[in-house]
Formats: sequence, structure tokens, C-alpha cells
Amino acid sequence: MGHLGTQRVTIKNISGGVLTVCGQRLQANEEYTLTSEEVSTWDTDDFGALIDGGDLEIVSNTSGRFWKKSVTESTTTSTSWQRKMRLNMNITASGTYRMAWTGDISNSANNQEVASRVQLDDSPPNLDFNQSKGKDIVSVAGFHYTTLTSGSHTLDLDWKAVAGGTAKIEKARLEYWAESVEAEES
Repeated sequence: MGHLGTQRVTIKNISGGVLTVCGQRLQANEEYTLTSEEVSTWDTDDFGALIDGGDLEIVSNTSGRFWKKSVTESTTTSTSWQRKMRLNMNITASGTYRMAWTGDISNSANNQEVASRVQLDDSPPNLDFNQSKGKDIVSVAGFHYTTLTSGSHTLDLDWKAVAGGTAKIEKARLEYWAESVEAEES
């Protein structure tokens, strides 16, 4: 349960409505930088207590840990992959990175299936694939270590209805951080 300590963190409201962060009301697409006092008490594993009303993305974080969280339910009847969320990763130093994901999936019909996947840079192989049948909520989660080169990368969480019903996904989160990076040459 890592606290961010005195790190500087900027978050962005990515929900359609108003989001309250540490008592500050943010309109859609507005950003807020937490004060060092707010960050020092902010538990990175359970920041929901300080967030009320929507989805958010960490857009700047001096600790090097970034995430995007969407608590809202998304639905689809499509049998084609739909994007729940994308985490854009601006990698400044090549090295080993840890990526992690969570989400809850279900289908509105007892006899129909829902599938979810996690992809890096829109390319197979999937980092994770899950399929579940019925109305029961199934939590999906995982992590993956990989070497990334400097530049832009993406991490996607997608879902779809397999054959029918309404596929649902909620309480989703994507995150990444550097495990070890190469020293830059001077």
C-alpha cells in the first residue's frame, strides 16, 4: 500500500461530468495538481476515498508511477472488441516496465459470454485474455513485465459480447511504472 510521500501528482478528470478530488470540483478534462500535504496522505492503492463522482487519469507523477481508472460501467452488444480505456505511456528511458490491470466483467444474460483482453501497442499477443459466462461479476487482473524502448506506447483494456446479450465492464484500472531503466549516455 504505497504512499506517494511528498511526490508531485497531477490528475485529469476523464469522466463526462464533474469529479471531486480532495474537495476540488473538476469539470470534464480539467486537471488538478495535489498539494504535497494531500499527496502525503494519499494511498496509491486506495485513492477512491479522495475521489468522488467519476473517472480519472494520473497525467504527471514524479514517482514514475502512472495509472488510469474508470469506475463507471460501460456496456456493449457488439461482438467486436471495444476499448474500455487506453493508457498512453511516454517512455523517456528504455528499460524494464511493469504493467498491471484490473476490471470487473459480466453479461446481462445468464447464457451469454463476455470477453476481455489487454494489449500493448495494439499488437498480439494479448497480455491477458478472459472469458466469462453469465450475470455473475468476474474480476480480471494481472501484471506483465516487458522491455520497452523510449518513445510512445499504449496499454489497452478491451471487452466485447462473445455471441449475445449485453457485455459489461466496470471498476477498471491500468497502470505502469519503471522497474529498471538504462542510464542515459552523457
